[in-house]
This record gives sequence, C-alpha cells and structure tokens, in this order.
Amino acid sequence: MDFRNLWPSLDLIIDAGPIIQNQGNRNGSTIVDLSVKGEYKIVRDGCAKDQTVKILKEFGLKEIHD
Repeated sequence: MDFRNLWPSLDLIIDAGPIIQNQGNRNGSTIVDLSVKGEYKIVRDGCAKDQTVKILKEFGLKEIHD
C-alpha cells in the first residue's frame, strides 16, 4: 500500500528500521501523537514503544495522559 497522498499532511516521520521480534512480541508500529508542542501521547503501543518513549524523553517531551 502506498501512502504518498498522506505525505503533504505529515510534519514528521521517524523510521527506526524494520519491525523486530522483541521478547516474543511482534506488534505493529508504535503510533505517537506529537500534535502538542513539547508533549507526546502514545496512541497505540507497538514493538518499539519502550525505545520510542526513551527517545522522546531524551528530547525533553512530556507524556500526555487521558
């Protein structure tokens, strides 16, 4: 499937490589909402959640909770 029609609407894409099996977990992508400056919200957990959260925190972003 091709998502080129969405590209003009995106501000940022982070690609950390292929999905790998992590401790028996082969979930899909971790989806993050970055629409609020300086904050993030995990929309969907995925196989890269822990690594993603670590990077976001290293850049000083704060997690939004519902």
